[in-house]
Amino acid sequence: MNSLQTELEIILRRLSSLDASLATIDRAAAERALASYLSAHNVARRPVRWAVDAHDAFALVAACYDDAQAGYSEIFRAQDRLGMMLRAKGGPSTDAQMERAPVAVMDRNLLQTWNLVREMVKGHDVILSVPWALYHPRYTPNRGVRITIYGYSVWYNARNVIELLSGWASEFRRWRDDTPLQRGVCEFRLRLMRNLMDAYEAGLWQFWLAGTEIIALPRPTLVMSGGRLHSETGPAVSWSGSDLKYFCLNGVHVSEEIAMTPASLLDTTLMLHERNVDVRREIIRKIGIERICASLNAQCIDRSGDYELLLLDLRDGRVRPFLKMKNPSVPGIYHIEGVAPECRTVAEAIAWRNQSDIPPSVLT
Repeated sequence: MNSLQTELEIILRRLSSLDASLATIDRAAAERALASYLSAHNVARRPVRWAVDAHDAFALVAACYDDAQAGYSEIFRAQDRLGMMLRAKGGPSTDAQMERAPVAVMDRNLLQTWNLVREMVKGHDVILSVPWALYHPRYTPNRGVRITIYGYSVWYNARNVIELLSGWASEFRRWRDDTPLQRGVCEFRLRLMRNLMDAYEAGLWQFWLAGTEIIALPRPTLVMSGGRLHSETGPAVSWSGSDLKYFCLNGVHVSEEIAMTPASLLDTTLMLHERNVDVRREIIRKIGIERICASLNAQCIDRSGDYELLLLDLRDGRVRPFLKMKNPSVPGIYHIEGVAPECRTVAEAIAWRNQSDIPPSVLT
């Protein structure tokens, strides 16, 4: 492995070694790195205005939305032009050269780490907790406050430092260093990656290029467990100096009450009123299926395989049937869902739930 490839791997290892729970900010260092990155794209330098948290960034960008949208297009076109120029100067690569490219090494040896970092900023496990998703109706029909008419578009126009870094890493599929010009192209790409890595390490998470300034959002503190946002002792996502906090259990965005209340003190009827199936699952997981069934005077009236049909006392004068299902993919996890009052067997409950007599595990 030559020196350029070694430097690329050093950048990736710097990324993978960052502690997401320590989101310190060195604004001057982040601004220098970002200015260098933009200079390489011939984008004029602008003063940086730092947002306090995601809601503050949203309000600042919404106030200059047209400029931010134009800025997104400006840097997108600049990056595209620069990428095309570097590809032209580097020349075409043979299949053998692409196979030896460092991105192939990265795919084999660092794929797991790389994917984890990308999941931390945009993946499915955090989709209900990262700020842009709170304004996306697909994921949050009844959650999050849409504080302006622009909604999700504000976050669409953001430039995420890790996504930019990922994009430049993919360019190394065209790695060639057989000539001084080709080595110069590789060195320039590494410079861009170093700029982004330096900015991220210094605390920059996302930025918007507006007409006369750059709006910057610092990295939040993320509390992770098993690769997912999870904390029962505090917020899973938070910004220093801000009251904005997001609470998560096993990657699911939940209320502060559900996350912070000790399991022994959680009201078992919470699961009866929660419409979101993922949140309901976390309530059941935290409280424990046996305690829920005991507190609601559960009476099993039918069993079939991993399914039970329970009658639960809803404490409002009604006793209703609920289908208890074992999660086939997560050991020890159960789901409880209300079914039609007339259901008296597991088969009837499954047919009502699915509009079919095929078990859910087969349907999914």
